[in-house]
Amino acid sequence: MSWIEKLKMTYDNCASEIGVEFKNGKGNTYCLLPIAHTSQNAQIEIVLNGDGQFLRAKVVPKDGNQQTTLQATESSAGRTNGISPLSLGDKLQYLAKNYIEYGGTKKSGFTKYYERLKRWSASEYSIQEIQSVFNYINNGDLITDLIESKVLWYDSENRTFPLKWDGDKDEKPAILSVLQNQSEQLDSLVRFSVEVPGNPESHLWKSKAVWESWQNYYFENKILEDNYDIEKVKEHHRSDKTVFCYVEGKEYNYAGNHPAKIRNAGDGAKLISSNDTSGFTYRGRFENDEQACTIGYEVSQKAHNALRWLIAKQGYVDGDLAIIAWSPKGADVPELLEDTCSLFGESEEETPEEKVVDTAEYTANTLSQRLAGYSKTLGPTDNVVVMGINSATPGRLSVGFYRELTGTEFLKRLEEWHTGCAWSQKYSKEKVFYGAPAPKDIAWAAFGTKLGTSSREIDDKIKRQTVERLLPCIIDGQQIPTDIVKTLVRESSKRIVHDNWEWEKILGITCAVYKHSEKEKGYKMALEEARTSRDYLFGRLLAVADSLEGFALSQTEKGRPTNAARMMQRFADHPCSTWRTIELALSPYKARLGHKGTKYEKAIDEIMSKFIADDFSKDTALSGEFLLAFHTQRTELMKKTENNTTEGDDQ
Repeated sequence: MSWIEKLKMTYDNCASEIGVEFKNGKGNTYCLLPIAHTSQNAQIEIVLNGDGQFLRAKVVPKDGNQQTTLQATESSAGRTNGISPLSLGDKLQYLAKNYIEYGGTKKSGFTKYYERLKRWSASEYSIQEIQSVFNYINNGDLITDLIESKVLWYDSENRTFPLKWDGDKDEKPAILSVLQNQSEQLDSLVRFSVEVPGNPESHLWKSKAVWESWQNYYFENKILEDNYDIEKVKEHHRSDKTVFCYVEGKEYNYAGNHPAKIRNAGDGAKLISSNDTSGFTYRGRFENDEQACTIGYEVSQKAHNALRWLIAKQGYVDGDLAIIAWSPKGADVPELLEDTCSLFGESEEETPEEKVVDTAEYTANTLSQRLAGYSKTLGPTDNVVVMGINSATPGRLSVGFYRELTGTEFLKRLEEWHTGCAWSQKYSKEKVFYGAPAPKDIAWAAFGTKLGTSSREIDDKIKRQTVERLLPCIIDGQQIPTDIVKTLVRESSKRIVHDNWEWEKILGITCAVYKHSEKEKGYKMALEEARTSRDYLFGRLLAVADSLEGFALSQTEKGRPTNAARMMQRFADHPCSTWRTIELALSPYKARLGHKGTKYEKAIDEIMSKFIADDFSKDTALSGEFLLAFHTQRTELMKKTENNTTEGDDQ
């Protein structure tokens, strides 16, 4: 239960953020929810006056503002089936008195919704806005008003709400553009605004007065409202019980139904659930769920609301997978799964005027400076929690990864990853940097596939699995899985099958990962002329051959692949025999370049002289080390060429 305790602590420490809206990277609006509230996407907004009279209605566009805070009971916040109404805004299935008459296909929840709203509006905790909504619902004209306002598109001749529009696109009813997955129009969720003179906040889903009104009423009448939702009351699910909360260590109101909608507004999966009383939930160990674990209602609400908020605010979300790193005290924490450039950036002012090839020291110093800024607010004894959740089925979530670290330890491990896995990365013309690749990019480079002329893509499931496997490498300092390293080396060797920009990106990622996986060998990002291992020297030879032929082709046949590029995969498997073929093919290019090719010929002779004993004649496959040598040697040659060009020296 440690994760629940940390999330509950986070909610308490960030109480000032309750109701404060923010937009995530996708432009969707979120906030830290109050207790006894849930969040859903609204498709329709109805505006009333203070007396509950209809003023106007509109379709809520998909511009990131559909997220709506709604008052909920324990059951309605986590409803998956059955009739369990929310308390103010809800679907037309609950709000419309004549839902069935207009062709609604689901069971009407109007009576249960109406009675709950009636009790709330008549209570001592009610406010004018609640009474206004009740007066309007009592009139029973909701669907009629929406049709007349052209919010709902109604075919009066056939008495239906069509799902498809075959006319001019510019005249397409707005409601059809905001429905989820071809849902029926009558599945729309409605939220309310009440315009009262002197009240600056008309949107009820944003009104703190409405939040407090519902909380005060619900906490006073929780037993009544919870039992009102339960169709079949069972002894161990009675809400009038107090239980020993395993998180707080004291008696609390029992939470028998925990929230869903954790990763997004349409998420039906739950982290805590015990509704499978006829299957294998307990497997003979317990007679009921209370014997396994009990959690207080308020604790559950705070923990789930905090988790939902953290995922939306700073989580890595990819389909079913969500990974977050946070400080329970609310301090800023650097994002865990970004590449070095995206995480820390690199401005022109911070880049050396003449960037040397070996920027390891520069990268490490820059990272240390940036991370030092986080350490000012993230104390050495403060906790940082890393948590990964995923779902194997649509209804069940699991915590697949969980770590608690001190702030200092977390920042140290993040720094070790970004420096240990640092290499020259060329993602595109616009994105060139020195640092570690993001786990999702490592997955793309290793397991992506290319069909025809399309760009290289990766299966979403494989990408999520790979990111999960790389998470312990960052947080725990574990070795990168061998199969990922080997696959990257193999993909980098298939140069001819990739577009040039794709191969450059894959090569940089591979070098970074291989360097990290062999960190005990102390590879540098600069050319190591003193390193005389067989694989390293063969990599250097290939780079010189590639550069020589590439330079010659650039004069007359730009864009044509070199022999070194075409034979790279074969060279990786049989370097000695393949080198003979490549070297013989260089003869016409040497002749074409004349004295301009002298530096390449000297480089080949120098490298050949460094082979030890019969290392050169061995024709066994090369390790990923040859890619490090290839990359650094090629960069060194390019640097010399640029310098010579600048100085006007052809040599």
